[in-house]
Amino acid sequence: MRLPRSIRFSTTNSLVLIIVITLAFVLLIRRNFETHGAASSHYGGHVERFQIWETMKQMISVPKHDEGQQFTMRMTTERMSLFTQKMMRFQSLEVKVNVNVKDPSLFDHTTIKQTEDASDRYLNKGHNKTTPESLSPIITKNRERNLTAIGNDLAFRTSLVEKECQRLSVFGTPDNAVRDIMTNMATKLAYCYIPKCGCTFWKRVIRFLNGDYAGRNVTSPSHIRRIETHSSAYSNPNTFMPFNVYRKLSKRFNSFMFVREPYARLWSAYVDKFYLPDFWSNFQAEIRSRRSPSRASRCVSDVTFPEFVSLSLETQEPHWDAMHQACDPCTFQPSAVGRVESFASDSSYILHRANLSWMMDGYDHDAHVQEELTTLINYNIELVAVKPYIGKCISKVGLFLRLWKAFQINGYLPANVKPPPLFRTTTTAEFTKIVLDQYRSRPNTPEVWRKQRKRFMIEAYKTLPSRALHAVRMKYTRDFILFNYNPRPDEIFGNRQ
Repeated sequence: MRLPRSIRFSTTNSLVLIIVITLAFVLLIRRNFETHGAASSHYGGHVERFQIWETMKQMISVPKHDEGQQFTMRMTTERMSLFTQKMMRFQSLEVKVNVNVKDPSLFDHTTIKQTEDASDRYLNKGHNKTTPESLSPIITKNRERNLTAIGNDLAFRTSLVEKECQRLSVFGTPDNAVRDIMTNMATKLAYCYIPKCGCTFWKRVIRFLNGDYAGRNVTSPSHIRRIETHSSAYSNPNTFMPFNVYRKLSKRFNSFMFVREPYARLWSAYVDKFYLPDFWSNFQAEIRSRRSPSRASRCVSDVTFPEFVSLSLETQEPHWDAMHQACDPCTFQPSAVGRVESFASDSSYILHRANLSWMMDGYDHDAHVQEELTTLINYNIELVAVKPYIGKCISKVGLFLRLWKAFQINGYLPANVKPPPLFRTTTTAEFTKIVLDQYRSRPNTPEVWRKQRKRFMIEAYKTLPSRALHAVRMKYTRDFILFNYNPRPDEIFGNRQ
């Protein structure tokens, strides 16, 4: 007897579904064993597993008119999703455990020796390097669990970037979309840097690994001065590798980049470069030409945020250009895309994969902030000597007051606390001590400081006319799409049309 067509169709689909699930299971198990070695050293393995899942969903799609089958298939895909997630988590755990040892498939003997040499430079100066062997089993397990979660976040984020690149490919790629790549041959790290996205930290790391700093006895990346990090010449040719050379070698590297929420990045550029004096001399002529005659002769030490935004919309400069113009991920094709919003955890994971976990061992946020405060004070004071124009526009006491306010804007100091009396005789060391003492005595939690920092930014964006705000949104459109940031956050746009 011939079965009704609806039953035959349902039976056929059930058989196909069973075959698909079986094949998926075999593929994932097989990949777990095949990628346990060399292939697991690349972040891209996570992305491929996401692609497998997307392909599976497409294979089992059914016509929309059959609501009964739609429900059955939806329930099946949900179960498959949970199964796939568990398999991915299992594979990720295997990868993390494998990376903990000096696997020859991840690092050749030269890599191990050179990374140990860098580690020894750190240890020989009395620093404690905490290794997994010296940690308790509970701490080690928690660390592995945290690294697994961070790795999965990075993999998911990178897979989203890859998908958006495929969608945007019809519009072409911007010209000169990737600058020279910072590399370290020993650890196989390749970093495409974007200003205002944590690049000072990673430039220091690459310089330190390459021994690319002045003749001083540096024992840690943080010992390389900020002004030297950005301004000193590079002596090691591998520190910056031309992209056309890197492209031919890219499969040998663990490549990465960091991005940041575009509105926060633009605001940070203003505070660091125009509220503080770094770019006053660079753009004095441009700013004066935009001002009325009554203000044109003044120093440009009073640039407002609306003035800066207008300038940023009409000039090109890496600190406020769109991020994809400095490093287009569709061209660079990074293994990992980190975010400033999760900078410490993302950086820890990348260093861990490069066998450099010791660089973040004993990381203390308070110590990091105090080092950052000290660095910014010294950097801005040194600018006065490097750029004489600054000294003509602001006194030392005036610069101290600007720094105090900038630290409040960045959430390091309480917004309602005024600095003690400062004098011409106040030294940089004395001012630094005042700042650090105030930071250490802060009564609030990190969440309160984040809210304070965000509050300053929101208030600044309220001063922009609607036309300028929408122009900013349009300028960073591709960044919003590529890196999955909200182009119209409510706290900034409010009820603006």
